[in-house]
Amino acid sequence: VSEAATLRHQPEERLAGAFEARRLAPWRADPLFEIAVAALESGNRANIAEASEVLERMRWLRPYSASLADLRGHLAQALGEIPAAAAEAWTARVFNPSNPVYQQRASELFLQLRDDDAVKGR
Repeated sequence: VSEAATLRHQPEERLAGAFEARRLAPWRADPLFEIAVAALESGNRANIAEASEVLERMRWLRPYSASLADLRGHLAQALGEIPAAAAEAWTARVFNPSNPVYQQRASELFLQLRDDDAVKGR
């Protein structure tokens, strides 16, 4: 089911397939990646919020996964939750410090937080 979900063309179809794969095999982490990516590709705020909730609830499945932390950060950023996105980017960087993508993403989000604070006069 998980592999079939990735072959679907529309993000909503892939998302539905990924949710079905998670329902059938809740112990597997692969559907979580598919859920997050399909939700982000859909651009639908409700899909992104639902994916974010699922990844948060399933955090225990791979608590030290840099890639899942990165996806949680992307979901948070898509929802406008920049502090949460920065926290997840930091987590991804800590769990995989040799990955330059995680380093860059964390730095960009930290700068965005700093700039947001400066605009708000904090």
